[in-house]
Amino acid sequence: MKALSCPLFFDIFASKSRMAIIKAIWNKPKSVQEICEQTGLEQSNVSHQLKLLKRCHIVKVKRIGRNKIYGLENSVRPIIKAAENHLRKHCKRKCKEWVKKNKK
Repeated sequence: MKALSCPLFFDIFASKSRMAIIKAIWNKPKSVQEICEQTGLEQSNVSHQLKLLKRCHIVKVKRIGRNKIYGLENSVRPIIKAAENHLRKHCKRKCKEWVKKNKK
């Protein structure tokens, strides 16, 4: 494993906006407009975050007509689930409250 690759990878998940997008597309791929409606984020922010998530292979994109539909890469789900399991098992009360509040 490269020393710099892990911090850069996990930095992707440190953004509330990016995590809100991941949560929005967890069960079903969505368009930018649908993601904006579900997250309450502005279109420009969602588009910017999706570009980064796509570049890092966190999301995949499929074109349907004029629309781009964004879905979660399958390899990301176990990473998020492992992080949530770790938080539930090992983190202090405040972390556990956050996980419970933000559960998918």
